[in-house]
Amino acid sequence: MGSDSYRSLAFDRELFGFEVVLLQSPSLGTTELLELLDELRARGVRLAYWPAAPEPRNDAAAERAGGFLADERTTYVCDLAGLGEIERPTEVEEYASNETTPELEELAIASAELSRFAVDPRVPRRVFETLYRRWLVNSLEKRLAEVTLVVRDGDRIVGMATVGEKDGRSDIGLIAVDAHCRGRSLGTKLVRAAQHWGRTQHRTLAQVVTQGRNEVAARLYARCRYRVERVEHYYHFWL
Repeated sequence: MGSDSYRSLAFDRELFGFEVVLLQSPSLGTTELLELLDELRARGVRLAYWPAAPEPRNDAAAERAGGFLADERTTYVCDLAGLGEIERPTEVEEYASNETTPELEELAIASAELSRFAVDPRVPRRVFETLYRRWLVNSLEKRLAEVTLVVRDGDRIVGMATVGEKDGRSDIGLIAVDAHCRGRSLGTKLVRAAQHWGRTQHRTLAQVVTQGRNEVAARLYARCRYRVERVEHYYHFWL
């Protein structure tokens, strides 16, 4: 099918220690998918991701090819212009350092406990944790985010959200609240602070991507006036 059918992922290759690719087409028939996976296998690829359109044809092809449905990845979008006046909650502050801490690392990992890397039993736990620690570091160093918002309980950081720009939108990357501090609306306050940041950057839209199985996140984003824009069935193929 050619290399335009997939894209090699250098970061994932380094993380796993073998070749990992992303399939480019959102829709493939069974024969197309099987032929492409055979080609990748012959090229030494060990893992392929497929963000497929949520269609019966694609799901049937993935099942026939032995794919693991790792996530129903859901993109939520919010019209910042329609929110009226937005103020940053006083409990939320910008994290001033680019140095990570054990508290931030724990929150980064907690943010992903329902992610496709956490639920796929073939992904080693160490790989999953390394991935999100690196995501955190890259966010603090402003390679993947422009600001990290935190909430403290005394001297301890108990909530975090990394926020940046993606495709012209304000974008939440990592977001989590310490399990012992849930029920205090800290997640809502972090999202409101992220929306406030997006407004200060003159963004008209804000987005966040989360797992379809994450019902708590779905309720949080609905409460903050996000709506579902897109759902992708994210398959893993181990070759």
